[in-house]
Amino acid sequence: MIAHVIDSLQLSFTVRPEIPGLLVYKPTSGGVPVPELAGRMHIALGQSTEGPEHLKELLTSVREKTHALLELLAADAPRRALTVGGATKEVAARSTKTTFLADQVQLQWSFFGAGPTVGEVRPAETLPPGVRRLLASLMTTLHSLGWDRLRRQIGIPVKERGPEVFVSYRSGKEKFAEAVATRLSHEGFKVWFDKWEVLAGDSIPGKIGEGLDRARAFVCVLSSDYPQGKWATGELEAALAKRMTDGLRIIPLLLEPMRPPGLLASLRYIDFTRQDPETFERQMGDVVDAINAISPNPFR
Repeated sequence: MIAHVIDSLQLSFTVRPEIPGLLVYKPTSGGVPVPELAGRMHIALGQSTEGPEHLKELLTSVREKTHALLELLAADAPRRALTVGGATKEVAARSTKTTFLADQVQLQWSFFGAGPTVGEVRPAETLPPGVRRLLASLMTTLHSLGWDRLRRQIGIPVKERGPEVFVSYRSGKEKFAEAVATRLSHEGFKVWFDKWEVLAGDSIPGKIGEGLDRARAFVCVLSSDYPQGKWATGELEAALAKRMTDGLRIIPLLLEPMRPPGLLASLRYIDFTRQDPETFERQMGDVVDAINAISPNPFR
């Protein structure tokens, strides 16, 4: 039995031209690898996956994002002048190994007939914005894969994803809202979060409507400016209507000291005004229980 609370995963993801991608993850507690799970845990992303359909969807997503990311990086590959048969031409290096981490990309390049492999490390903040966004999306997907595989390896059954949860927030609170969405995804819920669902050219009202139609729970991140947000208030009004007709569960998260607006004032909220990792994890446990409608009463 594992006596430690596993609160994060250390990830690395390596791609070589000749082999499928390999995800290596280490479960950690307080940033320290858990002794009972000290060995490296691997997922060969080229292998077929048995189990729930959402795992296959995650693997497909990883392959697509990895292919796009490698193409973006290749466009910025080192170049070198090579002389062949008396003619000189400029050639681009070929990637022989690429390792993705949360804060950097480690690359190895080779020039045909031009000596050994060249190594390069690119901190995430120096990458082009498009590459950074794609890398962040890829790492989020890999976290979901790592958590699912970890549950299977320590004997916790991995089922199909749970109820769909819609995360609503006011612009400017994206970082906290995404942390909530990511944590709920790790718990096995299908999460609708606008940054993951709405692409350029999509109908924003249409996508929001689709997400609310499927939702069984509505998590709203309440900040002092939430009532002034056009999209946020529209989402809330639709959620309140669905609560009356379909029993949608609405769970307010209080991010800043304020009085919840309108009908939300009658609902119990979960207090996130204290910003520290320990409080976040404890309160997220309450969010998960609320979505699952689990009573904290030990006598029920």
